[in-house]
Amino acid sequence: MKELLCTVVGCIGAFLAAIFGGWDSALVTLLVFMGDSPRGG
Repeated sequence: MKELLCTVVGCIGAFLAAIFGGWDSALVTLLVFMGDSPRGG
């Protein structure tokens, strides 16, 4: 169930990022630190 939720959220996030100009280094850095933090998941 968690994998499905993460997949759906990831797809939505990727879609929104593509609409608003794609991935850049700042967005990647933000996601790395959010994923690395204890409260980030």
